[in-house]
Amino acid sequence: MREVERRILLAVSDRAGRDHLAAMSDHLSALMIRGARGTQTLAEYQREAATLYTAMTAQIKRKVVE
Repeated sequence: MREVERRILLAVSDRAGRDHLAAMSDHLSALMIRGARGTQTLAEYQREAATLYTAMTAQIKRKVVE
């Protein structure tokens, strides 16, 4: 892989990863509030975390191709 392509991939992946971690933090905070109401927070957390991860990987693929 050429150096420019590698740098672009790393930059896009780094940014998407940081955005993903911020979204996961917000997601966890929201689930803590919902957990106080007695909902099944672990199942919700896992399901929504998988959705966020899928969105992150799709974003990386989309931005790298651009």
